[in-house]
Amino acid sequence: MNLNEIQIDEAIKQRHRESAKRSRDKKKIQDYLKNEYLTYLENQNKTLSLKVEILKNLKDLIMAWINNSRNNNTFTTNENSNQLEMCDEFFLNDIEIISLIDQLDNTLDQNLP
Repeated sequence: MNLNEIQIDEAIKQRHRESAKRSRDKKKIQDYLKNEYLTYLENQNKTLSLKVEILKNLKDLIMAWINNSRNNNTFTTNENSNQLEMCDEFFLNDIEIISLIDQLDNTLDQNLP
């Protein structure tokens, strides 16, 4: 081998080493980004799970409040018509609350894993 061939051979080897190093660096970056993204998704999932749990608890509390209010109002509605009107107004508000709960249910259904 003459000097020119040796230099060409060495240049090719150097180019392969640099290419392999770039490939390793690229792989490290991809792995890092993949791990970061997985961590981000896990944190998002935890946050969403907490929000879903809070919404479920809120829904249960609202339903308990509605049922309790209905039970309390059935006894008082028989006393006089003013209370009956008050109960009618309450149940109109109750319908709005039930509509909100339906929306909440739909949101929960869409976000459950």
